[in-house]
Amino acid sequence: SSVDYFGQIAQENIFTHTWSLGVEEQFYLIFPFFLFFLLNFLKNKKVQSLFIILLILIGILSTYIYSEEVKLIFYSPFFRFWQFLVGCLTYVIFHNYKKKNVYISTCSFVILFFIVIFDYFENNLFTIISSTILTAIFILFYDIKNNLKFIFENKFFIFIGNISYSFYL
Repeated sequence: SSVDYFGQIAQENIFTHTWSLGVEEQFYLIFPFFLFFLLNFLKNKKVQSLFIILLILIGILSTYIYSEEVKLIFYSPFFRFWQFLVGCLTYVIFHNYKKKNVYISTCSFVILFFIVIFDYFENNLFTIISSTILTAIFILFYDIKNNLKFIFENKFFIFIGNISYSFYL
């Protein structure tokens, strides 16, 4: 479409925001085949992890190389795939890595909060990379004994988080 996502005409279309569904659907259609390949052809867990990390680094590098093409990065699933892989890798490591650290998780959350609220980076690329990595660090090191548990495990925030995507749509 020649309409700018953030332009006035796009804001009048009630389906403009659903572009992210297309990216997610493509990921969920491609990822099972990728996972099948990974598990069947790369038997060693370390090799699998290194392969995923390599793909993440290729995704970050590609995003950097094409950082001037804002619309391409924003809409293309290729430039979002590495973020999904970071989420998947974080999930696997979280369930296998038992050492938690309240300070690391809290610091990553505070830094992420300030980056998002104050739009710290002028370059969107660094915002995307830093927010993805800081979120992964927060999840990896989160400890249930966190002093900020009243924020992170607040029933109202959990409820809002659970319905946020439906509410967004």
